[in-house]
Amino acid sequence: MKALDNHWSGFLLVSMWSDIYKSTFVGLLVIAYRNTHYKIRLHNNPMDVSLSGECADEIFGGYPWFQNEEYLMSYTFPWSQSTVERQSILSTQFNNIPILDYVTEKYEQTLREVPKLEGESFKQHRRREMFYLNMKWFMITLLNRKDRMSMANSLEVRVPFADHELVEYAWNIPWEMKYFNGQEKGIVRKALKDILPEEIIKRKKSPCPKTYNPIYTEGVQRWMREVLADKTSPIFRKG
Repeated sequence: MKALDNHWSGFLLVSMWSDIYKSTFVGLLVIAYRNTHYKIRLHNNPMDVSLSGECADEIFGGYPWFQNEEYLMSYTFPWSQSTVERQSILSTQFNNIPILDYVTEKYEQTLREVPKLEGESFKQHRRREMFYLNMKWFMITLLNRKDRMSMANSLEVRVPFADHELVEYAWNIPWEMKYFNGQEKGIVRKALKDILPEEIIKRKKSPCPKTYNPIYTEGVQRWMREVLADKTSPIFRKG
């Protein structure tokens, strides 16, 4: 566990400070950078190029906020609903920064870019707004993370779901087709059912990289307690 602690410390000090400001607004968990970086390192093979499945959720509706009414009808970025709570843990020197106003302004500005189609219902338009929010903000964050962490390990990761022609095509597919058979990314499952094994086609969505192992959770909690107990830690520095 000590070796893993050292890895976390070294990586977080490099990546966290450059991204913490941005994470306040877009809901980016800095630990996700660490996870991506660590997972790429684990491959440790002679290959120079790899494929990744990023962006499938964004263009085909794989996230809960595409199906869940509460998320769908909440008028803010679905991944930033706890902005006020996040701001409350920041140093008091940030109290005068209008973070919530900034988030609201960017949210409303983005919605104004979504064209309204003749004959579409309120919910249809709202769901297209959600797709646009994901492509304009969330997807860009994922691509940025993947590119930076892969390049840090001399690996080129290609993202076929981010191909601009596929993104443009998926944008025009009705939600009923994307959610085929009542499943997230149902259209993708249907298209590949004769190519991929059944256990993959029917596999439940699970965030990656992620683990529910209690040893991992205990390790993260212990490491964070050590950081918070160290008053010389960079997180307590002012200015």
